[in-house]
Amino acid sequence: MNQTLSEIYSLEKHLLELKTNVKYKITMYSKTSEEVIEASKELDTHLYHPSADLKECYWFIYKSKLNPKISIRVKGPLL
Repeated sequence: MNQTLSEIYSLEKHLLELKTNVKYKITMYSKTSEEVIEASKELDTHLYHPSADLKECYWFIYKSKLNPKISIRVKGPLL
């Protein structure tokens, strides 16, 4: 398991333990684009690619299956 995926699961676990009824929108940054790509495949989420409209990195949004109010955006380093 890559570090980015491990951090997503850890963050989700901690947020679930809070047992509050609020919406969480978090952005975390990965050290490598390769980990972002691998994590998106493992989580079966849509991977956004670098494009001309100022999105200069790979990124995706993970929504917790256990609590849909938890949303984690994961971004790779700028290319």
